Amino acid sequence: MNVLVLYDRFETYTNTVFEHLDSFRRHSHHRHFFAHGRNGEADIAWDQFDAIVIHYCLRVAFGVVPQALVHRIARFQGPKVLFVQDEYDLTHNIWSFVRELNIGTVFTCVPAEHRHLVYPAEQLPGVEFHQTLTGYVPHDLQTGPPPPRMAMRPTVVGYRGRALPYYYGDLGQEKLLIAHGVRQACEARGIPCDIEWDEERRIYGSDWPQFLKSCKATLGTESGANLFDFDGGLRKAVTKVLTANPGASYVQVRAELGWAKESPIMNQISPRFFEAIAYKTALMLFEGAYSGILHPWEHYIPLRKDFSNLDEVFKALSDDDGLDRMVERAYRDVIGSGQYTYQRFVQEYDAVLDAVMRPLHDSAESASVGKDVALAPTQATKVAPAPSWMLHIWNAIPWSLRRHLTGVVNLIWVKLQRR
Repeated sequence: MNVLVLYDRFETYTNTVFEHLDSFRRHSHHRHFFAHGRNGEADIAWDQFDAIVIHYCLRVAFGVVPQALVHRIARFQGPKVLFVQDEYDLTHNIWSFVRELNIGTVFTCVPAEHRHLVYPAEQLPGVEFHQTLTGYVPHDLQTGPPPPRMAMRPTVVGYRGRALPYYYGDLGQEKLLIAHGVRQACEARGIPCDIEWDEERRIYGSDWPQFLKSCKATLGTESGANLFDFDGGLRKAVTKVLTANPGASYVQVRAELGWAKESPIMNQISPRFFEAIAYKTALMLFEGAYSGILHPWEHYIPLRKDFSNLDEVFKALSDDDGLDRMVERAYRDVIGSGQYTYQRFVQEYDAVLDAVMRPLHDSAESASVGKDVALAPTQATKVAPAPSWMLHIWNAIPWSLRRHLTGVVNLIWVKLQRR
């Protein structure tokens, strides 16, 4: 079958996003073709496709898909599949998008036991949901020399995080909390570390694996958010408090808005951990479930969120032989098991797509099977990230203004790259 994948080419600069997109081309037994989903005038031969996939990097909750394209997708008669992440952002907009486009299949990161809280059946009748991870084991692990053993790595703890807005709740703040706490502890003990959270210190592309392989361990927390901003009201409430009191801490904002204790709905493993395990870098993580994949002291060094076991953690970090055994064990159980590869993920996706398409195929309603698709790219385009100083300026602009400028700024950046 011919499958059209709509994505945002300006969101492919991170390895995990591009690899997720590219996995369809690499592993599916169907043919996938890619188009930039923020182009309302895209020249697409719709009758040549059997199904449409809308990728998560095209953030539908924020209205980035032009209305002209929305109307055209809605009229498409074949199966439509949506991959969605960051489902705690403007969740009602996701509902509306699914209903307006008559999407029948959604791949979600929300665990099945909590799905009714995020996607009530009465709001999305007939929609079929399938659970997926945010990313999988990276491709091409065998390229290049093997990762160095612990004794050869100059940095004991390395990390690149970012400060997330308060409306992402506890999990969002933990990314900064672990960075602050461990860097302070490393500096006090004279332990070599490279821990940063400023946007201009982010690392992308081929530099990221090299960074991981220079570190004995990397920090991490569970991904996701358990505060769901269904209609944008949470974001507005936080902005209002910070406008009145710009120096308010997260604890102060939380107290003023009266947030209840968060329930662990969306705590999940990050694909960054698969990368670290692949390059045999130890994981030093806040205690958590990690989608049931990682287990403390077996696959990672657990750090209590009050930092009360730091001495025990640093003792483990000083044992190179013990770390080597831990990373080999994690590699065997996670990478070697083959359960979390992109190939396995695409096999499951293919099975879902086959089941959806079978009734149409059997009734001869699928008119484009076997057709050659003209002029459609067979792989996603990878756009390099802007330099850190440019990103710093861009992120200083309020989101309400940035959302209207994004399209123009992206086009300018692409033209500058072509020079």
